[in-house]
Amino acid sequence: MLSRAAILQRVASASVSVDSHLVSSIGKGVLVFAAVAADDTRKEVERMAAKVLKMKLWPDETGATVCWHWICTHRLNLTYLSQKWKNSVQDIKGEVLCGRQYGRNSFRSGS
Repeated sequence: MLSRAAILQRVASASVSVDSHLVSSIGKGVLVFAAVAADDTRKEVERMAAKVLKMKLWPDETGATVCWHWICTHRLNLTYLSQKWKNSVQDIKGEVLCGRQYGRNSFRSGS
């Protein structure tokens, strides 16, 4: 089992409400469900946060994106695809909303 993991989703906006009360909200950015346990060190959690902030999830300045169907149809080299995704949440001046993933046991490698 992985000791730390996260699920990331690009969002136009996201919010967290508890008992119909808004707790937090963001505009364009990343919604993160993080699986962190009590035995994870601060350094490990900070390393995961740094990776989230650096991950290239938005297209380059041209706004070019490539459809997966087009990639499969044209046998496009994946190196080309990786060149299109050049901006991180920091680069776009986006926001991050992080919530704890309580189903940590669902992050398993293998079956």
